[in-house]
Amino acid sequence: MSSSTRGAEAKRLQRATALQVSSGAAEPVPQSLSGGYTAEIDEARTLFDGAKSGGVTALGPGAASADLLNESSAVMATAAAAALGQTGSESLLQYGPVRGDGRYIRELSTFLTRHYGGTVDAAHLTLTSGATSGCALVSSLFFTPGSNVFIEDPSYFLAVSMFKDYGM
Repeated sequence: MSSSTRGAEAKRLQRATALQVSSGAAEPVPQSLSGGYTAEIDEARTLFDGAKSGGVTALGPGAASADLLNESSAVMATAAAAALGQTGSESLLQYGPVRGDGRYIRELSTFLTRHYGGTVDAAHLTLTSGATSGCALVSSLFFTPGSNVFIEDPSYFLAVSMFKDYGM
């Protein structure tokens, strides 16, 4: 098989994968939503590639925009330098407690108590690394295969496929 034939076959398979990932959509999923499984797979560098088109911003990625992340990089660099300069900072580079950092959870409890006007007990809070891990945790703890799950529309772009993967 020639290299051009192999290249064409690879592109065909990548397009087929994008269609499969999109649960049978008639059109390929935009690169920013398909995890890069398109013919232009080598060009995908971030979650935001292709997110802005013709003045429209795709909300599918469910994350801060690249512009906002660029603006916040100086703040993050300053905070990281300050945290890493403290005694005991080596623990910042390790896995943390399963439920999340206790100091943060207590501060979050205080903030939510003030915000909602009722007590929000820190013992009832758990941090996750994001929406995906939060959905996975809730799915595995509170539901069994065959459970009915209701979600809003529009919803988190991975929610439907995650719940289906759990057999719901």
